[in-house]
Amino acid sequence: HDLKGAWVVPGFTDAGCRLGLLEVGLERSTHDVGAGESEALDARAEDGFNPRSALIPVARVNGITTVLVNPENKGMIPGQAALMRTVGDRLSDVVIEAPIGLCMNLGRAASGNDGPSSRIGVMRAWRQFFDEHPKPDPVKKKRRKGGSKSNDDTSGGEGADAIAEQLRTGELLALVRANRADDIERAIKLVQDHDLRAALVGCVEGHLVADSIAAAELPVIVGPLDAQPSTFQHPHARYDNAAILHDAGVKLAFRSGDAHGVRNLPTLAGLAVAHGLPWAAAIRALTVNPMDILGQPMMGRLAVGSEATFFVSDGDPL
Repeated sequence: HDLKGAWVVPGFTDAGCRLGLLEVGLERSTHDVGAGESEALDARAEDGFNPRSALIPVARVNGITTVLVNPENKGMIPGQAALMRTVGDRLSDVVIEAPIGLCMNLGRAASGNDGPSSRIGVMRAWRQFFDEHPKPDPVKKKRRKGGSKSNDDTSGGEGADAIAEQLRTGELLALVRANRADDIERAIKLVQDHDLRAALVGCVEGHLVADSIAAAELPVIVGPLDAQPSTFQHPHARYDNAAILHDAGVKLAFRSGDAHGVRNLPTLAGLAVAHGLPWAAAIRALTVNPMDILGQPMMGRLAVGSEATFFVSDGDPL
């Protein structure tokens, strides 16, 4: 088929959104965005996902072929994220990997759903969480797997303790959301202190601590890309945030944090390019980078052996 000079582009990924969990903003009966608890380790985003949502084809026609769907970002642990396709009418068609990561909040977002009321309380609660869920002793774990299973062993189950163990062993990616610069610093320390396999999420003020993020070798799922300095949670937001993070050597992916706004992510990536991010870096942040961060090396690229997920564009896909 002659595409007559059109572009063939690897499918774009929105690496943090609520697509499929919400239909009509003002109609609560169409909202399946979260469990409504401060610590919901075993709440699964795929349990609320509607593959026939009217918002999905609107996102897909704008090049979004894959989405990382997360529960609503309220409370310390909103739940587990799922990697989903935007093609397919059945859940069995659209689920790529679920769960793929655990959503963890710092800052004021963690105080939602009756969580701690301040940053002091949030960090105290996180210390308590990790005290209660220490990293398993690999020797004991190997011995337990080799012997008979005790009544209190949940390593093969799907309860909160099992999820916490997967987080501590690195089987589950820690998606640590922080926006204000000091919260980002706390997130880095949390990840390092507890040896988590992690990505930072949000990082609206990441430009203020870009060197620290780069030194920690943590990838960032940055966004919303058009965040404004309109709240005390990120008063230093600026449009060249992604460019500064990239220049510091940080691996980037992009997120909308939205449902209806997923369709706008390519345009917002163009906004980042207009404010200094190299065009090729923006394309990588929508294609190969999110898949590398999420442990999907055979997706997000046009290469022999990769999944053939792509779209055709009449011009610049941004």
